Amino acid sequence: MDQKPKNSRTKVVFKGNFVTLRSREGVKGKSLYLDYTINGERQYEFLRGLELKAKNDKQKNKLNLETAIGICQKTDIRIQSEEYDFVPAFTSKVDFMMYFEKYIEEYKRRDKRMFISSKNQFENFLKEQGIAILQGSNVTEKLIFRFADYLQSNSSLHGETPHSYFKRFKKVLKQAHKEKIIRTDVGHSISMKVNDSVTKDVLSMEEISKLAHTKCPNDDVGRAFIFSCVTGLRYDDVKDLTWSNIKDDTCKIIQGKTGKEHSVLLNNTATRMIGERGLDNQKIFRLPSFHTCLKTLKTWKNNAGIDKHVTWHVSRHSFATNLLINDTDIKTTAGLLGHSGLKHVDRYVRLVKSLQERAVNKLEISI
Repeated sequence: MDQKPKNSRTKVVFKGNFVTLRSREGVKGKSLYLDYTINGERQYEFLRGLELKAKNDKQKNKLNLETAIGICQKTDIRIQSEEYDFVPAFTSKVDFMMYFEKYIEEYKRRDKRMFISSKNQFENFLKEQGIAILQGSNVTEKLIFRFADYLQSNSSLHGETPHSYFKRFKKVLKQAHKEKIIRTDVGHSISMKVNDSVTKDVLSMEEISKLAHTKCPNDDVGRAFIFSCVTGLRYDDVKDLTWSNIKDDTCKIIQGKTGKEHSVLLNNTATRMIGERGLDNQKIFRLPSFHTCLKTLKTWKNNAGIDKHVTWHVSRHSFATNLLINDTDIKTTAGLLGHSGLKHVDRYVRLVKSLQERAVNKLEISI
């Protein structure tokens, strides 16, 4: 922003609700500047190149003045929208799904596929609602509540998946509000409870061994999944794993989900799964798409005679649960999962206690 004009010979040229266009007399003509206040602080912005000079012809000065008034009007609308949470008509008519698509295209972090899945779920929801085109002005809190219910009641989504999808969806809503595509951040006050029920989504060491001794339709998928079961690494991190991440018996990565550095000690099983060392920039596992991996896991676990819903995240659930079953303390388990706190490990503790109670109850006999 510019300093306050020193010359007192000023004149109001155009006055908006929040912004005033003023002219200041000078030796060679008049300079134009904007005068407005934001957060209690007065701002001055000179419109350089739009001076009303004596040497200009009348048409040039007229054009400069019209341009300056146009800038003043646009600035006035912008400040008004920020002050009153006002959404201009031209942005509120934007197709929200096209905006969602653009958001994903520009998103660079590793959990991008979660945003894609969230968008796909929202598209399916809109079809069920009979909504062909959704403008920003029609993205309401009521609609978002219904979408949250849709995710939670979707029988094809398990464990934390509904919560994970909705969490990403809310990030898109927040950004859409910032860019004035929607009137308010409609997802801010809507929460979704995490489904802590992971009992069916855990593989025992015996079941992991069963998988290891059953031929997987895709060798890389099989090796990578067992590797995740004994390291707790997520699919996105394993997919991007290169030999530069491996040094001696340690795997060092930057977690895609958190952006934090994480180190994992590799036991003999993990070492066997990665095989012989390759070039530093070479990927250790040549994995297909996430959905193709899920199809492979389903076939593989069925061939192994395992009657559980197995997704890639089951490997991480199983890693944590089996650590606790084998008397690893909570703090160590959290560290091995790459968590900075203990909150996310609590549910595994509850699960282990539940499994232990069920095991003890099986020993009851009728007397």
